[in-house]
Amino acid sequence: MRVYDVLSAAQWLRDRGLATTRVEGDGAGGMLALLAGALDPEIGEVTSRGMTLCWETLFQAPIYDYLPNLFLPDSLLWLDLPDVAATLAPRPFSLLAPLDARRRPAAAAEIEAAYAPCRAAYEAAGAADRLCLAVR
Repeated sequence: MRVYDVLSAAQWLRDRGLATTRVEGDGAGGMLALLAGALDPEIGEVTSRGMTLCWETLFQAPIYDYLPNLFLPDSLLWLDLPDVAATLAPRPFSLLAPLDARRRPAAAAEIEAAYAPCRAAYEAAGAADRLCLAVR
């Protein structure tokens, strides 16, 4: 439902002649921004700050500090957040300060490993410079 709210807001702006060029979100809002950007090709840029690195890290962790309402049922059967991010290519996407299962800053190596398929999609689209994966 919340992703629909982001999409509706973007459409509302377009209906009034205002271009929706960028969607940003912090924490759970970062995930909403990512999902909305994947669903609406008219959103030109997405920035997700402080969101969970990926669902797989949560499901593999013995303890996690996230509410279950952030998970899409059976999502890992089909995709994870890095896969969603890959669909944004070649549009700019910034993942800033993603968090691990305990809401601690994810390590750079962990970010790069999780988002390797996303990076490959951006490179294949000739848009490697439009992907920003940053620890902070």
